[in-house]
Amino acid sequence: MSSDASLVAVRFAAFGAAIALFGAAAFRLYAPAPARAPRQPVLAAVAAPLGLALATFAYAALLAREITAAAGWPTPSALVQLWTSTGFGRALAVSILAAVLLAALRLAGGERPRARLALSWTALVALAFVGHAADGEGLTGDARLALAAAHLTAAGLWLGALPSLLLAVRAPTPQTSVLLRRFGAVGAMAVALILATGAAAVAFAFADARGRLGRAYATVLFVKLAFVAGLLALAAVNRFVLTPRAGSEPAMALRALRRTIVLEQALALGALAAVSALGQLDPAM
Repeated sequence: MSSDASLVAVRFAAFGAAIALFGAAAFRLYAPAPARAPRQPVLAAVAAPLGLALATFAYAALLAREITAAAGWPTPSALVQLWTSTGFGRALAVSILAAVLLAALRLAGGERPRARLALSWTALVALAFVGHAADGEGLTGDARLALAAAHLTAAGLWLGALPSLLLAVRAPTPQTSVLLRRFGAVGAMAVALILATGAAAVAFAFADARGRLGRAYATVLFVKLAFVAGLLALAAVNRFVLTPRAGSEPAMALRALRRTIVLEQALALGALAAVSALGQLDPAM
């Protein structure tokens, strides 16, 4: 696998794991207790944040190898230099630390939902500092980072919660309709934020490319937008058609919801793959 392909793969794994962990943590705060999915076994609960830590560590290692232009895995000193002397290196270190603390928290047992939410959010938002959003300087640079952090947070609230929602609708309870309404409200807010911050990110990409996006970047961006359009269409069906029917025709509505949620997750993975590739492309390419 080429260096660029490896970076795209570990970026996909790190961002995907962080989004899913934050979405699951947020879901448990607003979902009615009877409608939540059963608690995971301890080993499964610990494996997810450790997976994030490993993916983020691999991301740091590949970046350190690129910086040093050395063959094979980087030396410990190269990794330490990355973590201490670069902004994106420090961000990756923060994400790794937050993921390890989250694993320790889950291993210790107990819900501690707010601590879980804070740590998973920290691990996710730190990744905003790894990519094009960190290229700016001054107030413009701060605005780009804030927009990227908001974009990741919104993606976690909506797309990261889909696996938890799917588990919940597979075992419906009298509170499931309440859960769907709450998820719909959170999802609507997240979608609005994703669209606003995504449009701003595209505007910054045009500015970076001096008003003319390169062919490769534009192609991948188009693919991402196609996945996002599909996600929005499915979200609209879920929110305005299936959720209202869950009260009057629960069996039919929940069967359809299970199918559309699976499809949403597939489209979300496609969008994340495109985003991971965009992170390694120059907008002018």
